[in-house]
Amino acid sequence: MSENRYGVISGVRSAEDRQLALARLKAEGIPTGRIFWTDPEEPNAPPVWLNDLSADAELIAPSLSDLTLSTQGIAATVETARKLGIHIRCLDEAFDSQNDWQSQISTLLSALNRLDR
Repeated sequence: MSENRYGVISGVRSAEDRQLALARLKAEGIPTGRIFWTDPEEPNAPPVWLNDLSADAELIAPSLSDLTLSTQGIAATVETARKLGIHIRCLDEAFDSQNDWQSQISTLLSALNRLDR
């Protein structure tokens, strides 16, 4: 599966934070060329490039906020990825879309609540 692993970093980070996020993704075995630097076109929707990933892709983000800029957008991204068969992992929140969805609700809601503050 390593050839189908991608990373994503939100473009709203400081230069120092971007470098730290990049180092974390590289430590996960993701080459720089497979890391999306994203400024979401529509913060309440999944990124358009998500549809370009294959069904068995794994997308790793340092945190849920790296997926997109709003709680609605994060939820939409996770749901779209689930429908497309894309595995999402977020390192800070220990979120893993392959885990039982019921067990992940609490993790997802806690992270979304922190973003809303």
